[in-house]
Amino acid sequence: MNKNTTGRKSDGEGTIYFDTKEGRWHSEIQWSDKRGEKHRKNFSGKKKTIVKNKLEEFKKQLLITEGDIKKNDISFEDFSNH
Repeated sequence: MNKNTTGRKSDGEGTIYFDTKEGRWHSEIQWSDKRGEKHRKNFSGKKKTIVKNKLEEFKKQLLITEGDIKKNDISFEDFSNH
């Protein structure tokens, strides 16, 4: 992965954090598709490992589709509800 000089993560890396008010773990990933459009996906759960697994599964799906969700037979909405 490319090291970003601004200290920010690159698109597609994702982040995981704990929300103390909700008492839940959250993850978020941003990516750009082949047309250059930005997308964002969020996951949440009671356990960090569950959220991490959801994020990693989604990242694998992005690699399979090369950042273009519509290339696959499954729609973004169907996959996000997975």
